[in-house]
This record gives sequence, C-alpha cells and structure tokens, in this order.
Amino acid sequence: MKYTMQSNYISFNKMKNSERYVDVRLFDKKRQQLKIGDMIEFVNTTTHEKLLMQLQGIAIFEKFEDMVDYLTPQLWGYDSKEELMLRFERLYPTETASKFNLVGLFVKNMSSELLEKMREEKYLSL
Repeated sequence: MKYTMQSNYISFNKMKNSERYVDVRLFDKKRQQLKIGDMIEFVNTTTHEKLLMQLQGIAIFEKFEDMVDYLTPQLWGYDSKEELMLRFERLYPTETASKFNLVGLFVKNMSSELLEKMREEKYLSL
C-alpha cells in the first residue's frame, strides 16, 4: 500500500540526505493501518518536493521520553536527547501527544534506489 504524509523541511531534508531513519507520528487511525513494506511518499511542506520511502519497522511508545530513551538521537538525525526532546515538544504539544500513543516509523529511502534501477535497465525505443 502507498501512503502520503506531509513532512516539515527539516525532517524531510534529513531523510533525503540519509541523516534520519525514523519519523515520529501520532499513532492515530491512519498510522494504525501501516504495515511493514508499505511505501510512504513524504511531501516537503515548504517546497512540495516528494520523497519515496519504504516502511521497514514500527515502534509504538506511550510518551516521548520512552521513545528518546529507547532509540538513539542519531536515528532521528540529532546529536543529543535534549535536542530531540525539544523538537518533539515543538511538533506535538503534551496534551496532543497524551491522546494517542506515538509511533516511530523506520523508513528506507527508495527514491535513490528506484532512480538507480531505472538507469541500469535498458529500454527499447520505438
């Protein structure tokens, strides 16, 4: 299945540049439908650029502190837990995050792989 999700320019660029391997979302009804192997097209909310990622794993947490303790900041593209917590709190206020569990989506950039595959394949021109 293929899904589309909006992504702010910082997160988008970190995923595009292979500096970020996990995306955080609220575990709402849309995210509950996700399955390993699904394709997610992230759309940069600033430039509208698109990035195709494959879902490699899912981790569900009750609160940001648990997520930050369990997963290293480097998976998110940051150097410290403090910086990561600050970013999370800006994205999702505590009252919003407390209504849903949080989900870490482990993603793999497929855009570059698909482009490389297309370059390697030979096409017949008619």
